Parts: sequence; structure tokens; C-alpha cells
Amino acid sequence: MASAVPLSNSPVIPQSHSTAPPWHLVHFEVQCARCGHNLHGQTETVCPTCRLEFAWSDAVPLEQLTCGKCNYHLYGLADSRCPECGTKVDWNAALLRYRTAQKPLFEYRWRDRPIRSFVRTWFLSLRPGRLWRRIVIHDPPRLKPLLIWMLIIIGIADLFALAGVALAQWIMASMSAVRWTDANWAALPGYVLGRITSWRWHAPFGIFILWCVLGLFALMLYRQSMRIYKVRTAHIVRVWAYSSVAFLPLAVFGFLAAFTLAEAIANMGSWQNRRMYYWLYDSPAIFGLLALIHGIWSIGQGYRKYLRMPHSLGIAIVSQIMAGLCVMIIGLRVFIN
Repeated sequence: MASAVPLSNSPVIPQSHSTAPPWHLVHFEVQCARCGHNLHGQTETVCPTCRLEFAWSDAVPLEQLTCGKCNYHLYGLADSRCPECGTKVDWNAALLRYRTAQKPLFEYRWRDRPIRSFVRTWFLSLRPGRLWRRIVIHDPPRLKPLLIWMLIIIGIADLFALAGVALAQWIMASMSAVRWTDANWAALPGYVLGRITSWRWHAPFGIFILWCVLGLFALMLYRQSMRIYKVRTAHIVRVWAYSSVAFLPLAVFGFLAAFTLAEAIANMGSWQNRRMYYWLYDSPAIFGLLALIHGIWSIGQGYRKYLRMPHSLGIAIVSQIMAGLCVMIIGLRVFIN
């Protein structure tokens, strides 16, 4: 007969951060979240391989695990069958369920709450300090939904930018016409489709994607640091993904506002207005710089708070400078040829 301590399903006393768990009650794998070293049977709160400091309450949250069928607390259970409903307990699944259920991230909730988790993940990624306090290194990365989240943001921003540019140009062309007719409305779909279907209008986002990919490659060049701290590639990809595209929708919104204002000023005709027109058309560089600063800051925060590696800001700055120089070199070669 299954036995559990306590026999009732009352709340248990939270485990201490520094006290090792009762290993005879731990029926799942316990590994270092950063390097994967087996921690089963250890008493110290430092990984002997990569020297990661951790809390036992995070690494082995025994008191938080529940039955997947009846939600019975499994703390103290001596075998692998729930005493409440008789269901066979999959301990690794119970641990994964606890870690993923507590996070509103799209990479965890994309099946049951896709839209809500998508929006909340984007808002979190705009605040790197809060994001990397919310995500701990014990949370397993889910790379497939994370990459889907990135591609959706890039795709939405691309279509939104091109449609916004076409709409602004259509409005200005219609306002400059002698009279407003049905032909003005009939020209709107052509404006929008002309931008979306023309590959050259997608070139800025192609450059952005190239910068993102090269930024990941640049982070991977720090092989010595990754070997010293035993950081796995999945954790690097997670930091890169949340840091690369977060500011893109805001940059697109700012660009569209500046572009619309520039188109309006262009119809005024005076020299002072033309100077303002050219200044506004240079604004994409400003929004690109803001996106770069946000990405560098987020990577630095991720390396410091999530991966717990030193020289985090320096790694972020150098990697993004390397990626930017590579994008400039490739762009110049394409332009010259």
C-alpha cells in the first residue's frame, strides 16, 4: 500500500535553501541546471563541475510536486503511485509540470494560451531586468516555440511596417489629388500589395534577421567562457532569442510615425520643411540604435542574472559589435556588386 508523509494533503513546510533534500524520497534526476552534472546525493549548494551556486529549494522542489490527475501533493511519497487516486506517478513529468506551470512564457504556454502568453512574453522581454529575474536557470528551455515566437514577431513587424508605409503614401497621394474619388480607394490595395510582394521592401528586415543570426554566432565564439562555466548552447539561444526581437515592434511603430510625418511635411514645400523631411527620413537609424542598445542590455542582464557569468555587459557589447561589422561588410559587398 502506498504511503506518504504527511498522510494528509495539508501544506508542507517549505524546504530550506541550503538544506539538502531527503535523497531517499527523490525519485527523479537532479542535475546542475547549467552544466548537467549529476547532483544526486550531494549536500553542498555549489556544483562541483561549473561552480554554480544554487538553492536546494529550486533544484529539488519536492514540496511543490503534485499528481497530474488529482493535484495531490506528493511530498514524502515513498513509492511511485499517488495515494489519493492510485495513478502511477511520473516524477520527471511532475517536476517539468511544476517548472512550466509557474511561468507565463510563450515557450511553455503556447498550446493552451497562445495569444495571452505571446503578448505577456513580449511585455516581459521589453524589461530585461524583470525578465531575467522571472526566468531562472532551472527552467528548461523550449527552443522550438521560442524560435516560433521570434519569427511571429519579425513577420508581424515586417507586414505592419510595409502596410503602414503604403498607407501613408496612399494618403499623401490622395490628398494631393485635385478631387477625392472612388479611384483613390481603389488604389489602396495596389499600394499595400505592391510593398508586400516586392522583395526589395523586405530588405531591411532581411538585414535585421542577418544581424540576429550573426549575433548568435558571435555569442557562440566565446567557447572558452562556455567551457569554463559549462554553459549549454540551449541557454545561450534562450538569452539571444529574448534579447534580439523585443524592441522591434516599438522601432517599427516609431519609424511609421516618423515616416508619416515626413510624407506630410514633404507636401508643404518650403526649405525648412524639406530639412525636417530629410531629418525624419534619417530616423530609422535612431530606432535601430535604440533596438541595438536594448538588445545589448538584455543580453548583459541575461548573462549576469540567468547564466550567472562574469563580464556579462562586455560580452554583450563585443558580440553585437562583431555582428554589426559583419552585416556592414556583407551589405557593402552586395551593394558594390
